[in-house]
Order: sequence, then structure tokens, then C-alpha cells
Amino acid sequence: MMKSILSCDRDLKEAAVIEKRRQAEELRKQRFFNEKNRILGIDSDGLNKQLLEKEQKLEAEREEARIAAEEMRRNLDLAAQREREFRTQKKQSEIEINEFRKNCQQTRDGVDFDLNDPDGQKKAYPGRLDDNDPRLSISGGQQFIGEDLMNENRIREQKNLQKQWLDQQIAERKQLESNQKEAEKKMSDSLCKHDAHAVFLGHRMHDDKRGLQRQIREYNESLALQKRENDKKRKEMEQQDNQAEIYNFLSSDLLKENQPKGSNLGPNRCIPYMYKGMNSEQIEKHKLEQERQLNDLKQRRMDDQHHKEEWDKLTDEMHRQMYLKERALSRDIRQINCKIREENEQLAKEQIYQKEHYDRVVNTNPPSEEYFDQFNTTSR
Repeated sequence: MMKSILSCDRDLKEAAVIEKRRQAEELRKQRFFNEKNRILGIDSDGLNKQLLEKEQKLEAEREEARIAAEEMRRNLDLAAQREREFRTQKKQSEIEINEFRKNCQQTRDGVDFDLNDPDGQKKAYPGRLDDNDPRLSISGGQQFIGEDLMNENRIREQKNLQKQWLDQQIAERKQLESNQKEAEKKMSDSLCKHDAHAVFLGHRMHDDKRGLQRQIREYNESLALQKRENDKKRKEMEQQDNQAEIYNFLSSDLLKENQPKGSNLGPNRCIPYMYKGMNSEQIEKHKLEQERQLNDLKQRRMDDQHHKEEWDKLTDEMHRQMYLKERALSRDIRQINCKIREENEQLAKEQIYQKEHYDRVVNTNPPSEEYFDQFNTTSR
């Protein structure tokens, strides 16, 4: 966006310089082609003034180029800073995700950790704690018929223990679902932010490109219109001058063979409409002046050509920079989309794995009605 604004400012300044140069040329034509104020010879004061104006113009152009370079450097620094901030934010988000996985998704927090606990044997109770141990079985040879004096207490404790286990499993299941929903919400928010940023970058690139193209088209149209008007005026003036010259030449005393007379302004002055020619010295001076003017005209044309080539190079460089920026931005968007797709695929694989693990390991033996019916069926 800053580059498009800078280009627009440069175009406006360049158009102002061209307009100023055209006005100066019109004023100079008025001085040269005015018969009342025109004098013979070279206008040294005017030439000196032109040289001074040219030096001032070059100095102003150098100052504008320096300001434009500083502005471009500031824009590049700002873009680099924005890129660093984006990378820092992305790195911080990855660190937070890893911390969440480390603190809230460990193996010991799983519902089936007690089945896979490597220290399960160490934590297990011995075969018999005392005579009232409810874990004693009939085939264990440690308790026989007639010794079960705490049957009711044992049954009540078994029910309480079973209820505690069920409550604990329900709480763990709710906690696991809550943690999973929170992780999914954080991941969804992160993906939404990435998508919004990518869409914003795409819209901004499209708007900048369309604005620059519109400005270039309007500037070219204004230049074409101005050129057509100038060509039309020049052709009309040339046609009028040619008709006036033909008429004056046909009606002059030169073709009528009238003898020229001396001018009242001095012995060395002549009447223009009765003048029939110059002597050899005047012809030689006239030729030298024509050669000098021709050389000046060639030099001005070379300068204009050089200025046009510099402007074309600057335009090509600006187009190339814009194309490179567009390619870099497209490449960054593709990389972001690839990373998001990879993260989505990884999350999908993890979810599929968790579901398969839950169906294959956790939910393989759900309690049935027969399991609950086996209790309170005997006195043992």
C-alpha cells in the first residue's frame, strides 16, 4: 500500500514538472515570436536563467529521489517488523499448545492407566490383610464356611466401593471431555486467526494492485488527451502560419521586383518586406547560428531520450518489485495453507486413533444386566 502511494506521489510530481516545463516553453515562444519585443542575437541573460533553473531542477529531483529512497527503506523495515511479530506470535502459540499437551494430556491421566501402570504390582494389596479381609475367596483356603461373621458389612462396603469407582470414572470421563473440548476450541481459534490473516493479505494485495493499475491508466489517459490537444493546436498554428507566409510572400515586393529603400531607423537597417537577400558575411553568420541551434536541438533531444529511458527503467523496476512482492506473498499464503492442512491431518489422525483406542480398549467390556444381577443373590 505504501508503495502505491509513493508511486502516485511521484507521478503527480512528475506531471507537475512536465506542466511547469510546458508553461515555460510557451512563455519562451511568446518572447521569441513577438515582433515588437524580439531582438537580434543571443539572449545571454535568458540562457543563464535557464541554466540556473536547470540546476535547481536537478537539485530538487535529487532531493525527491533521496526522500523516496528513505520512505522505501522505512516501508521495508516496517514489513520486516510485521513479519517478525507474526513469527513470534506463531511460536508462542505452538509453545502454549505443547505446554497444554504436557500438563493436561499425560499418560497417567488416562482412564485406563491403572491397567497399564508399570508399578501396579507394587501398589497392589497383599493376599490377606486380616481375618475380615473382604478380598478372601472360597478357593483361597484362608476362610471357610462358618467364619464369615461380617457378611453385611462386607456387602455394604463392596457397594460403597463400587459406587466410589463409578463416581470416579464419571468424574474422570467428564474431566477428559472438558479438556478435549478446551483443546479443540483453542485449535479452532488458532485456525480461524490463520485463515482470517491469509484472507486479509489476499484482499490487501488485490486492492493495492487494482489501485496502482487504475492510477497508471488515468495518468496515461490524461497524457494522451493532452498530447492530442497539443498536436491539434500545433497543426492549426502551422496551417495559419503557412497560409500567412504564402500570402505575404506572393504579395511582397521581392516577387514584384520592387527596388528596396533604406530604413528610417538607420543606414544599416532594412525594410523586412523589401529585403531581397544577405551578403556572404551575413550568410556565414546565419549558417553558424543555425548549426549552433541544431546542436542545441540534438542535445535537448538526447536529454529527453535519456530522461525517457530512465523513467522506463524506473517503471520496469517498480513493476518487477511489485511482481516479486506478489510472488512472495503468494508463497507465504501457500506455506500457511500447507501448515494448516498438515495440522488438520495430524489432528484428524489423533482423533481417529483416540476413537479406535476407546472402542478397542476402553469400551470393550461394558457392564450388562447380568453383571448387576449377580449381586445379592446369595448369602456369601
